[in-house]
Amino acid sequence: MSVATQQVVYVLSGDSLPSAARYVSGVSLSILSLRRFHPTAVVVCLCDRPLHEIIVANNHPILRLADRIEVCPDATGGPVHRSRYLKTTLRRHLEGPFLYLDADTLVAGPLDELSRWTADASFTLDRFFPEEPGRFPSWLLPHYQHLGWPPTDRYFNGGFFRVAATPAAARLFDAWHTNWLATVRVGIVSDQPSLNRAIATGDAEIGVLPERFNQTVGRSAFTVSSDTRVLSFLASRRDTMAAAYVGLIERFSACGDVRTEDIAAITSEGVSYARHDLSVVGDLRRRLAERVGRTAARFGLWRASRE
Repeated sequence: MSVATQQVVYVLSGDSLPSAARYVSGVSLSILSLRRFHPTAVVVCLCDRPLHEIIVANNHPILRLADRIEVCPDATGGPVHRSRYLKTTLRRHLEGPFLYLDADTLVAGPLDELSRWTADASFTLDRFFPEEPGRFPSWLLPHYQHLGWPPTDRYFNGGFFRVAATPAAARLFDAWHTNWLATVRVGIVSDQPSLNRAIATGDAEIGVLPERFNQTVGRSAFTVSSDTRVLSFLASRRDTMAAAYVGLIERFSACGDVRTEDIAAITSEGVSYARHDLSVVGDLRRRLAERVGRTAARFGLWRASRE
């Protein structure tokens, strides 16, 4: 199915417009960037009830940018938990194949070639540390051990993917959601560890998309080329974001609009982005993993003493 008529999906969650402004504005910018190349794509936003009521009450521009906003009343917990709930249950709420994009993405080129990918679900490999793309992250090992899960052979990113309308894809999402609930119980809200567990243990055919479909600004130094298709700006970490993107987010949040030319200016061929130092992030994650490992060990000793 051509992207011109295919569903392109985003997730929206929040408790107020001020607290969710960057999130909602990010999705709005991503939709505008998509429309440059695919003006007739069917854009769907899956939204939790609290934020949907706020968006409607404030007549937010995203109501006009999206073709359809689906409300999911089942998502519970805080806004981050609700966001992950919606993302891991996408296949339950949508009919037909779809593309998913995170809120901090911008489309930099046509996506038509994705129609040739026939796998049940297709993802890019995770490249948080570019030197080891697709490798299982060491910080996650204690969490997996605590859950009784072995590390996976590959590690995929959940920021951009294509999903087919197949039974195997539905089973993959069911497993993803079940696994995510399990990781939440051990303190992991992120959806990516549970996704990779579902991929490793399921029967879905997985396609490996080229890096150009999820080129992350901040993780590596690169120049946008004619092959680049999707940029991800790590919206959760402002210090690793491109300044121009931050400016667009703030402008849209303030006035509800940006010029298409401004989006094109930071996604066009020849634009260069520098690599940011992520050693601090890696060190924090390693220390967190060590602490979780020690806590899990103490819990195991305590449980053994009780038994």
